Amino acid sequence: TFFESIKFVFSSGGLLNAALAICAFAAFFLVFKIFFSLRANSKKTLLPLSDSAPDSARAAQILRSCQRDIALLKTLAFISPLLGLLGTVIGIAQCAASGGDARAISDGVSYSLITTQTGLVLAIPEWIAAIVFSSRVKELQSRHESANFGNNRMKNFREISRETSDGDT
Repeated sequence: TFFESIKFVFSSGGLLNAALAICAFAAFFLVFKIFFSLRANSKKTLLPLSDSAPDSARAAQILRSCQRDIALLKTLAFISPLLGLLGTVIGIAQCAASGGDARAISDGVSYSLITTQTGLVLAIPEWIAAIVFSSRVKELQSRHESANFGNNRMKNFREISRETSDGDT
């Protein structure tokens, strides 16, 4: 079953798979945090239709928070294959230290392959999520800046119109 295979991976990978599991849970949390933050705020806060300063400040705060989380997600995506590579080195070292014992060699190769596989399986979706979220945040930043630019121009236009009409009377 699925859970038995997960148990096998963790028991075969040792402490490095525990570290990889921590990376996986942290990445999972970050993906959901970013997703729901962008989803909940994209229509009402991130694209303000008014020139309200609190809305604009809130949108900038949300986008900065998402950028920090994306940077952390990219760091986890970078660390995961490195932990897998470390497992490969440890597994090969176990093979070399086995003294020719076939069982010890197969355990070392198994350890090295499982940790490498786990690191790559985690890193690929983490990178994809980071790229997708980065693109979405950049798009929302661009829209937000355009909306603010347009709102500021309209506000300046109203002020100039008022000054001109006050000067005419």
